[in-house]
Amino acid sequence: MSEVIKERHCPNCGAIMAENEMVCKYCGYEDLDMAQAREAKEIKDIENAGKEEIKKMPKKLLGQTTKRVFVAIVFFAFMIAAFVVVRKIVNEKVSNAGFDKKQEKLAYYEEIYQSGDYKRLKDEYLDDSENYGASAGKYSNTASMGIYTFNNVDALKYDKENIEYVSTEVLAEDIRTAIYALCMADDYRDKGFIYGEGEAIESMEQLVIDTLKDYWLMSDDEIKAAKDMYVDRKTDYSELAEDLLDRSKN
Repeated sequence: MSEVIKERHCPNCGAIMAENEMVCKYCGYEDLDMAQAREAKEIKDIENAGKEEIKKMPKKLLGQTTKRVFVAIVFFAFMIAAFVVVRKIVNEKVSNAGFDKKQEKLAYYEEIYQSGDYKRLKDEYLDDSENYGASAGKYSNTASMGIYTFNNVDALKYDKENIEYVSTEVLAEDIRTAIYALCMADDYRDKGFIYGEGEAIESMEQLVIDTLKDYWLMSDDEIKAAKDMYVDRKTDYSELAEDLLDRSKN
């Protein structure tokens, strides 16, 4: 029977990590208390190893060597302890600086989110190479939905404005992307908008629906039927696209 690995949440980014994991692989946060405990154990192990070596010495040598060995052990332990203290101070400063920077950036994304400019949030978040883990789930999901919303809406509008030149294949692909965005919104909704991204997702969802209705005259039933037939990125919407082109030209 395999051993069950206990898990906990990273205090910095909220990502799931093993209970005995000292460094978060998502944000780089280091559990300084755990690190200090491990280093203290290493110091204790060194002291115990020294004592064992003393026990192995011939009795006649103990008198002249015990003091030297003991002093060496104490000195060595002191040096390691000093290193631990300095390392902890430095790590705390670095960790706090990194944490403050991330919190500042997350606050910036929240400000954009609250403004309702989800396209800007999508653009800026995708340009950011930093990994914020689960603490940025709200903005990550908003950006992901935005990828399949804004460019697609522009494409659907362009198709309609240039209907004389748009092929069935091109419109079918744009319809497929629109339906994918709507299915993505349903997926986030089914999961309960766990990061609080519901307002953004539903706003972009409505934008896609309005574009399909206003520009391509699709009804609610047609949109639902298109969603129901969606399987994957290869789902063929050529028949629907051809019908929409004929409908718009007449």
